[in-house]
Amino acid sequence: MKKTISILVAAVMLFSTLAVFAAPSAKNGSVFPEDAGAPLEGYIVGDGAGSAGTEWVSFNSENPEEVEILSSHLTTYGAACYQGTVYGYVWGYDSLGVLHDEFYSIDLNTRVPVYYEDTHSGVIVYGMAYDYSENVMYALCDDEAPYLASVDLLTGALTRVLTIQLGSVLGVYGLAIDMEGNIYCITLSAISSRLVKVNRQNGSLTELANSGKPAYYAQCITYDPSTNRIYWAEVDGPNTATNGLYSFDLSNNYAFAYHGIIGTNFELMAMYSTAKVSAAGLTGDANGDGEVNLQDALVVLRAALGLIELGPAAETVSDVNGDGAITIDDALLILRFALGLTGSL
Repeated sequence: MKKTISILVAAVMLFSTLAVFAAPSAKNGSVFPEDAGAPLEGYIVGDGAGSAGTEWVSFNSENPEEVEILSSHLTTYGAACYQGTVYGYVWGYDSLGVLHDEFYSIDLNTRVPVYYEDTHSGVIVYGMAYDYSENVMYALCDDEAPYLASVDLLTGALTRVLTIQLGSVLGVYGLAIDMEGNIYCITLSAISSRLVKVNRQNGSLTELANSGKPAYYAQCITYDPSTNRIYWAEVDGPNTATNGLYSFDLSNNYAFAYHGIIGTNFELMAMYSTAKVSAAGLTGDANGDGEVNLQDALVVLRAALGLIELGPAAETVSDVNGDGAITIDDALLILRFALGLTGSL
């Protein structure tokens, strides 16, 4: 009886909270809060002061100046996160002058890198992204011309699948893929870099947005499903004060925004979001609208109380605490995330 009463009390409290905060907020009429931000990690090759480099860091897109140093690593220009594991390729020389181009993986819990010594890329990988629409990891490589290659996550083997047609563009850097399978890159330019979409059939480029920022140095971008934005760690040069974190809002006609300097003006050569996504979709997105918000908390609450039944995909993304059941705890976790009380699920 006490358990039933406590569940009902929690339900009433959650419904009351939802009623209070149900009005749309500033993010294009949605209820996803601006200050929740995207959980990002990246690889530093240096900073303007020469006081940092060859390290992984984590930060939130809404406060990129505050970073946490995670671990040291060999030079990498491309990496992506999939189901709690980071995958990438190193490209650089060790202290003995030996060139390394191995495939590696890093578990986010242990932060211990595993190098696949028998697999060598033979090329520089300039960006990586996981395509949830196809369940394939892709890499942006360059061998006289940029091309996309699929990545075997068991061996690191690269298979060329699409050559990018540059046209009048000088070059492209970085790779991002949204939940619908759209492929994005940043163009190289000494004046104004563009966000472009890559045609999956012929590799042609379509300009989506003009940043007004130069990009003639190595760049990295990533897609964050929790905010539906493409984040760009822009690097203008090794000694410039204009390096910073920017984003293109896919929900608002690719609106361009500045988020601040990363750390102490860090240069990032690889970046990815650690937002939890499964093959079923974005974790916490119970109603499947591409965002995690108060409406999702309400859906999960109703499911936990037995008022509605969820489909298999919705059940997968609604079990945010991973205990195998849809409960009020899951609804409360989604609620806290939607209100910006926690940075990730």
